[in-house]
Amino acid sequence: MTGQNSGARMPSTTAGFLRSPTQTPAWFCRWSRTEHATSTTSSPIRCTERDLLREHLHRKGIPTEIYYPYPLHLQPAFAYLGYKEGSLPRAEAAAREVVSLPIYPELTEISSQIVVNAVTRFFIDASVNAEREE
Repeated sequence: MTGQNSGARMPSTTAGFLRSPTQTPAWFCRWSRTEHATSTTSSPIRCTERDLLREHLHRKGIPTEIYYPYPLHLQPAFAYLGYKEGSLPRAEAAAREVVSLPIYPELTEISSQIVVNAVTRFFIDASVNAEREE
């Protein structure tokens, strides 16, 4: 499996909740604080219900990571630039939505499928719950 096709396995049930990069980024993030993997890469995705997705995956023993919980323009180091909340809405949305999943080229097919199935189950359950509320 390569990094370029690992995201392609996400089923259509994720539509509306999840956005995956259109191609594998040239850079990779490293897991740093997990029991399950060390010195591996991850795949960032965007999910409007990121925190709920992370809780769901955590219960299944699947690590996730948020590398940039605050957009750069709102971090103290860049305060001198004068940007305020709302100045860069796309960056702020990305900071709220992006989560890194343990899907990377060296991951075994079985492990990758476990992650994909868990993410899929989350979105199926979310869709069912949304339909019930309507």
